[in-house]
Amino acid sequence: MVLILYLLKVKIVNGVSETEFNPDGEITRQEAAAMLMRVYKNYAEAEKISGEVKFSDDEEIASWAKEDVYSINSLGIMQGVGANSFAPADSYTREQSIATIMRMEPYFVPVTSISLTPKESEIRATTSTFINVEIFPENATDKLITEWKSSNPDVAKVYASGGVSGISEGTAVITATAANGVSASCTITVIPETYLEISGDFPVVLNCLYFEDLGYSNEPIDTMPEDDEPYVIGKIKVTGVEHRVKSDSYYKYSDPDKDNKFFVVTGELEELNEDYKYKFIPYLKWIIRDENGEIVDSALTQILDYMTEEGDAFSLEIETDKVSFGESYTIEFVNDEGLDASDISAREPEIRLSGFPLEVSSDAGVTVVEDIRVEYEYDIDDKIYNADIYICGTTEIESYMGPKFSWELTDEDGNVIAGATAYATTTDIVDKDTGEFCIDPSGANRTRNIDLEPGKIYKFTVTEED
Repeated sequence: MVLILYLLKVKIVNGVSETEFNPDGEITRQEAAAMLMRVYKNYAEAEKISGEVKFSDDEEIASWAKEDVYSINSLGIMQGVGANSFAPADSYTREQSIATIMRMEPYFVPVTSISLTPKESEIRATTSTFINVEIFPENATDKLITEWKSSNPDVAKVYASGGVSGISEGTAVITATAANGVSASCTITVIPETYLEISGDFPVVLNCLYFEDLGYSNEPIDTMPEDDEPYVIGKIKVTGVEHRVKSDSYYKYSDPDKDNKFFVVTGELEELNEDYKYKFIPYLKWIIRDENGEIVDSALTQILDYMTEEGDAFSLEIETDKVSFGESYTIEFVNDEGLDASDISAREPEIRLSGFPLEVSSDAGVTVVEDIRVEYEYDIDDKIYNADIYICGTTEIESYMGPKFSWELTDEDGNVIAGATAYATTTDIVDKDTGEFCIDPSGANRTRNIDLEPGKIYKFTVTEED
């Protein structure tokens, strides 16, 4: 199979269609002529050859094979069958194949020796290495390695690419053989798979503060947001940690003693503020201690798993070169403190009322302004509250728009923050029987998205329109 794939790759042979090779089919003499000429041209780098003899059955030779038939005949590699006939559609017999291949031998440079150099001659079980191959002489015609073999596949398994995987402790001789039978060997020693012992107290729930940005590489463990009052945007629950060996194809030829010193921390999303879910950058601040309690490594590492719903899982790789095989370690995590949702709610501005209740009337009817309802959204970037103010009361109106009134929002120093003329409409009425209304802040009353500072006191005043 390997040989067939190689011959297809170098265009010596083709399939009988785009999807079928027909390995058991008979080869015709004109097909053999074409393949022999492709071999000759590939390895002898020959110029175009034209033959002088014209066979009596020339018209029976396919157009795609005609040039190759006469060229291979001119080289003396493939002859006619007698009576100046080539018989292009006849089968290419075993005897003919032996004779033609022997006639081609002078055009080939045989492989005389092979050199094998493993990238690592000693590997750990579950890890891999690669064997580099040199074939001599450099101008050898066919450098294909047709067979790789391990003397002990239970210890080390070898692949057609020259890759070797360690299976269990022991020694295995790896042999590579060229198409002409020349071979070479090298020895691979597999040492036991070694785990690092790591433990911790689980589960543990940790705050994740709001960072505008975090790099993908490790940051110092004392890294904090630039904000003096950071905000807890979410919480994660760590459920476990384990040492894991990188044995998949991505790490196939990596250094086992370096790249297998890493731990995997697993857990899930415990809580997330829905208002800021698309600004959430989860992370862990971790500390690894040795058996004496001394810190051997620590960092802040971003969790790259996308988590938006409670229970979404994460898996974080922590790689370190500051631990040793055969030792035991513990891992702990730093819980950052910051403002949470209850703190944000407690710091909401206070809006006091003035002029309530207010009754206004006109030809359109009567409106009584009785109260306001405020919805706050905290802007964690600008540290302000965006307030939507709903003006509420009762009204009796004959037309679409009720009588107008004025409102004004001022701060503690009397500065006007916002103000406008307002009125209730039939679309603002929420109870037709009582006339209860609540004016939508997104309308012309301009009570939407008003910026207010945390903890400040404001006054909302309503008056009759001048």
